[in-house]
Amino acid sequence: MRVSACFILATAAVALTGCGVSSVGNPEARVGDLVSDPVHVDSADVSSAVIKLKMGVGDLEVSGGDTAGLVDGKLEYNVPSWKPNVEQKKEGHTVHVSVEQPSSAKSSGGDAKNRWTLQVANNTPVSFEVECGVGKATLNLGAMKLRDVTLNVGVGKIEVDLRGKPDHDYSVKVHGGVGQATIYVPADASVSAKVQSGLAPVKVEGLEKHGETWESPDFGKAKPTIQLEVEGGIGQIRVVREAAN
Repeated sequence: MRVSACFILATAAVALTGCGVSSVGNPEARVGDLVSDPVHVDSADVSSAVIKLKMGVGDLEVSGGDTAGLVDGKLEYNVPSWKPNVEQKKEGHTVHVSVEQPSSAKSSGGDAKNRWTLQVANNTPVSFEVECGVGKATLNLGAMKLRDVTLNVGVGKIEVDLRGKPDHDYSVKVHGGVGQATIYVPADASVSAKVQSGLAPVKVEGLEKHGETWESPDFGKAKPTIQLEVEGGIGQIRVVREAAN
């Protein structure tokens, strides 16, 4: 049922977007000057974070680092109606951050640009929920203190790099669409992947199959454990664990 739904939604997305960014049924949104809005989330009195990113069209880049705040970066766009909605609120010592592109934003301009570049502090436990439509997403998350990650793949291309030296367990859920997704997992952690292929098979490299799951050769030893749940769609999904040095 999910694959059929993905197919219907993806077909609609392709019809709306074609090879680039198009407008169907709504007035064309004009391309204007490039705007760069800064993003800053204060880390004071924050012990954990929940970050939700929803991009319909454009390029997304997220990485860890030594930031001035919990989150720092910029949102660049040249279609005024694409101005992202940014919200943040605190619940106790947990901050909730949401960055979302308006769902009604459309443009047929070939020069339309939308790029989000965000850096997240490495020293704060964080949960991610990322939903991508058409475009490219590069998520370098391996240096962060991840609690869990949920990724919804749209029509574009997504690369998720979890390689690093995790010091605690966490989980990752990937829901495939039409686009391509590659998930790199660290070689020095126990990894278990439960995989459900869609119309395109999910490719797994560097893990061993045990029943309905794939596991790293050293799974079960005294190391942090990463639990993956991968649900394929129409596009290709790869899970890659490279050999340890």
